[in-house]
Amino acid sequence: MNESSSSKASQSTIIDISNLCLTFETQTEPVHALSDINMQVDSGDFVSLIGPSGCGKTTLLRVIADLEKPTSGSITVEGKTPHQARLDRSYGMYFKRQVYCLGVILRKIYTYPLRCRVIQNLNKKIFLISIYH
Repeated sequence: MNESSSSKASQSTIIDISNLCLTFETQTEPVHALSDINMQVDSGDFVSLIGPSGCGKTTLLRVIADLEKPTSGSITVEGKTPHQARLDRSYGMYFKRQVYCLGVILRKIYTYPLRCRVIQNLNKKIFLISIYH
């Protein structure tokens, strides 16, 4: 790669993670939450973190967002440390709980017509039962 394409590639890299590790110390034994993570996210990339519960998806996002400090390795967000990127407001973040609440609200909105039909049907049955009794 020549010098101009190398600088162009580094300008379009949004997140660059190299040999990232994060270990939580517990009373019994250390927990290796992240081990040798290498990842590069370029401008325009669509990224999904997929894996079973407890595999480190949220932990990695927390490191990127400067909510956790890695044990070793390096990470840059728009060429800055996660801490500086957070201070510069280089990204936005939604927490799981807020997304969950939004999902509950949307589910209630979309299922409202179905719930109304069920209530109407129940009211008809209750009305019919009261007529015949």
